[in-house]
Amino acid sequence: MRVERFPGRWASVAVILASVALLSNLADCPRAYALDLSGTLTSSLYTWDAADTSSENGDHARFHTTLVTNLTDIGSPQLSFHGQFQGSTDLTADNDDTRTRIARSYIKWRPDRTGTSIRLGRVFTSGGVLPAAIDGFAGSVGIGRYASVYGCAGAVVPTATSPELADWDDSHILGASVRGLRLHGTRFGLGFWRRTRKRVDLPDGSAWSEITSEDLAEQILFFEGLRHLTSNITAGVGIQYDEPNSRLRRAHVKLPVSISTEFEIEPRFLYRRPYIDANSIFSVFGQEPISEYGVNLRYAPRDAQYGLYYAHTEHHDDSSDRVAIRARYHGLSLGIRLNDGYAGEAMGVSGSHSVRLCSRARITPSVSYTRFRFSGVDRKKNETFSSSVVLNTRLAHRLTLDIEAQGLSQGIRSQPGSGFIGYNHDIRFLLRLRYVFHVRGSGNI
Repeated sequence: MRVERFPGRWASVAVILASVALLSNLADCPRAYALDLSGTLTSSLYTWDAADTSSENGDHARFHTTLVTNLTDIGSPQLSFHGQFQGSTDLTADNDDTRTRIARSYIKWRPDRTGTSIRLGRVFTSGGVLPAAIDGFAGSVGIGRYASVYGCAGAVVPTATSPELADWDDSHILGASVRGLRLHGTRFGLGFWRRTRKRVDLPDGSAWSEITSEDLAEQILFFEGLRHLTSNITAGVGIQYDEPNSRLRRAHVKLPVSISTEFEIEPRFLYRRPYIDANSIFSVFGQEPISEYGVNLRYAPRDAQYGLYYAHTEHHDDSSDRVAIRARYHGLSLGIRLNDGYAGEAMGVSGSHSVRLCSRARITPSVSYTRFRFSGVDRKKNETFSSSVVLNTRLAHRLTLDIEAQGLSQGIRSQPGSGFIGYNHDIRFLLRLRYVFHVRGSGNI
């Protein structure tokens, strides 16, 4: 394999290693501040050799590193810092393809034990609000014994692979919720989120002139509830309402019934409308909802787990059915999936077996086979087969090494001449080294 190195492509790795050294020195400060540093440093090398249907081979190798840090007791037991920093580079690219990203980096203040906390920096939203990474703040305040109020506001972090701050004008999220409320034996929560996205200016008189000129992408009101009907029957519901379009976006109902300590049956209903941003040019196209009716069976005797899931889905002008069967006994896992109806049909089987080689090593081989046919005129069968072997070892008390080999082969026969490029084979290797560290104020690890 041809490997070319460039001076700048290890910059992200050097920054991360320097951060570890810097934070370790901070932990050696006077004990009065009681700094406590913990986290993980993970480095991996990912290589793959692929051959597509055009008979072109490609060798690739990419280096990844991730640093997760938690710095507590920063002058006060209530103040802490949390971060996750990522860097990667392609070792076989002809140009420098170094990428760095700050996944999260925030200061957390937790004044008491009532559940109140404030996070400031690059944080992930929660509390039922649209999941996203934002540059801003998120916080919750405990109310009474069970309830809490959550709020967040910030600019949405772009998907670009650079660590720059997000721009409020490009896209931002505002959200709030109240959860854990109780009324006549029912627990419920409600809230909203509002997300904007800067609208792309279109030429005057274009075919898309009917689209709103506002930056509002979505504004959702949501409700969730949970009630124990009897000692072994629980009902759960969830609703999301699309306020700009004045229509239901998503709703689900779950009714788990515990027949015994080992057996449970759960009927489910799901209504979902595919969502496109209100100010997107694609919003003029149809967005037909689907309704899904399903049932999930779970049987879990000692040392084993078995499951069966069936779902019938109603589309706009078609329907589909799918069945999933799964079984797990000790380290052995087996699965079967069947799909028929809308878009075609498919059948897949998979299995894996985890074996402990010794107190410090475990090996897990797995295989998967899928056969499918698309709906329409072309009814040719397509097949894929994949296999992998994973070796997990503990080299030392805080150091682990994972080695994984993956193989994929497939025959795509449908839609000849359509320009679809599938891979005849794909071989991949992953080498991952993970170190867990914990440095106290005294400097002892």
